[in-house]
Order: sequence, then C-alpha cells, then structure tokens
Amino acid sequence: QRFHPVPPWEKAWGLHWNTNWDGQQEAAKQNNELRVKKQLILIRHGHYHQHGDGTLTPLGRQQATLTGKRLAAMLKDCKLLAASKPVSLWSSSKLRAQETAALVAQHAGLQTDQIGVCEALNEGLPCEPQPSISRVGRMDSDKRRGQAERAEEAFAKFFFRPLLADPDSVHVIVGHANVFRYFVCRALQLPPEAWLRLSI
Repeated sequence: QRFHPVPPWEKAWGLHWNTNWDGQQEAAKQNNELRVKKQLILIRHGHYHQHGDGTLTPLGRQQATLTGKRLAAMLKDCKLLAASKPVSLWSSSKLRAQETAALVAQHAGLQTDQIGVCEALNEGLPCEPQPSISRVGRMDSDKRRGQAERAEEAFAKFFFRPLLADPDSVHVIVGHANVFRYFVCRALQLPPEAWLRLSI
C-alpha cells in the first residue's frame, strides 16, 4: 500500500477559500444575478528555435495556425463563447509568443493590429517551486523576486471577475508554460509553489 501522511479524504491544509480573492466580492454578487461572463483562453506559444533567434520553427507555425483555426471554430460554434463579445488578444513581449499570437489572430479572424503586448506575461520563475530545482539556487535573489512580482502582476491584470458595466467577453492570452501553471494554481487557490507539478 502507498503511504499517505494525511488520509486523502481529509483536508490537507487549513486554508479556506477566499471569496474576495480579487477584491470585487460585492460587485460579483450583483454580477451573479446578471450572469455576466468573462472567459479566459490561455495559449502557450508554438515550438521555437531555443538556441537561435527565438522565432517559431515550421512546426511552431503549424501549431499556431491550427490553434487559430480551432479558436475560430470555438468562437463560432461554442455556445459559451459565441455570444461573448468583444474578444481581446494579448501576448507576452517575447518573439515566439508574438509570432504565435499573430498567426492565431490571422486564422481566428481577429484583428492582428489589435494584439496587446504585456511584458508581465514574459516567461520566468513565478515563485520557487516545491520540490525545488537547481536552477533556482543559481539565480540572484533580486531577479527571483522580480520574476515573482511580474507573474503576480500578470495574474492581477487578467484574473478578476467582470464589473457590472462590463459586457460578456473572451480574452485570449498567448504566453508561456511556467506563468500559465502559476496562474492555474493561483486561480484555484492552491499553493502557488506547486506550479512545477503541472505539465503543459
């Protein structure tokens, strides 16, 4: 038998769900009555030249093209998304993410000249993972802190409940695996240092 230090049916830690996680609890109560919807779609950049100029490889361009076509179909046919307008598209400032976003926009029927660029979405170590990795110990503490603050800035920018005056909307975010894994942990109110246990 596998050893469980805590029985799996019991609570493993004493953290309660924070209903005011985005500071908009009161507005959210009214939004629940109006049922304003905000959808976030996270897209990791395509395969790229890691030891070259950072541009997408032919495989990466194919991945982004297929993703754009799939997004177009979702925006047209998915009841949850089709009625949600407007659609915004954001990218990190990294070349591989911007190229992916441009191809996604092109094949999804979105305006390529309206892609927002957010440096806070750039790849990095959002916080020291548990279990740790050797690369963390080699990083300057100020650099680690800066990357963590940047990841949290990006989370706060995109992850919040819609305000009363907001329409239903879809936000497509093209970025990076580490930051997206951190987003998932934060959104689920799981310990953020568990981000590296997720696989993308």
